[in-house]
Amino acid sequence: MTGSNLVCGTCLNKLRQTQFGNWIKSMSCSEGIDAAFSCWFFDDELQQVIHLLKYSDYAGVGTQLGKLMGKTIQVDNIREIDMLIPIPLHTVKKRKRGYNQADFIAKGLSTSWNCPVRTDVLRRTKFTESQTQLNKQERIQNLADAIVVRRNVKDKTIVLIDDVLTTGSTMSSAAIALKKCGTKKVIALTCATPRPTEKT
Repeated sequence: MTGSNLVCGTCLNKLRQTQFGNWIKSMSCSEGIDAAFSCWFFDDELQQVIHLLKYSDYAGVGTQLGKLMGKTIQVDNIREIDMLIPIPLHTVKKRKRGYNQADFIAKGLSTSWNCPVRTDVLRRTKFTESQTQLNKQERIQNLADAIVVRRNVKDKTIVLIDDVLTTGSTMSSAAIALKKCGTKKVIALTCATPRPTEKT
């Protein structure tokens, strides 16, 4: 890290790109999602960066990662986007952290893709603890009706933004809510995903 709270060049060179294939078949929970893309593998180097972003008050890291994602994954690969929507945090968790890391990732991506970010569309109404220790069914149950849609999304193509894609349960919960409200297409996009052998 540099003094400006951004990822240094040495760290960036250690990040391993996924080559941007569609990860939807690797997701345990993909209902409502039409395609899923991640930029880098969630190796030790990126895990440290994400940890700083989420737990050490380095929000600016998210903006830089978003800009890099936008330059690395060409918008031509994801056409006709109407808006970028960060996966929302519950107000309790956001108050504790002070910000939503997905907001900053989306803002950075927006500058590269010239696509609007909408933080007023989705709201998380159900507080959920960490899902890392839950199985697929428990994750689905934990997130049932946890996210609601507050704006008109009919016939829109939406890219959901988050930091890490694992099972996809959170993304799927948001995508299901959007599809129920008439969204045409939902694409999941994250900074990172575990290597295939590490998925749970």
